[in-house]
Amino acid sequence: MAEQQWWMDDASGSESGSEWEEVSVMAEEEQQAAEDADDELEAVAAELDGDDDDDDDDSGASAWDDDDDDDDDEPEDQKPFIEEACKDKHCQKALKIYEDCAARLAEAPQEVQDEHDCVGYYFDLKRCIDHCAAPQIFAQLV
Repeated sequence: MAEQQWWMDDASGSESGSEWEEVSVMAEEEQQAAEDADDELEAVAAELDGDDDDDDDDSGASAWDDDDDDDDDEPEDQKPFIEEACKDKHCQKALKIYEDCAARLAEAPQEVQDEHDCVGYYFDLKRCIDHCAAPQIFAQLV
């Protein structure tokens, strides 16, 4: 008896045809569900874009153009301030070494500038800042 391939129907009444029909019906149902979800999203978006709010001043600005500075629901990121304080207080030595390198390189001829850089000193400075700032930043997350 010859072995039947997966893409062929069995002449003796195999259920492969009905399996394909089930898969096809399932795919159609999933597609219909996706289309329904898209329709719901469009309805919500249209509702949000509508100008039904009573507190609007009808200046033409949408609800998303909120230029007020009262963003109380999102706190200000403290990382830049903490890093600047660490650089000024704890990393003076690394900062001076990096700034000296940058000054020497700025005064050097172009050929020297092409061959050398201060990347190593910069990373030393960043490591110092990160080492100082990390405990303070993570303490605020708790």
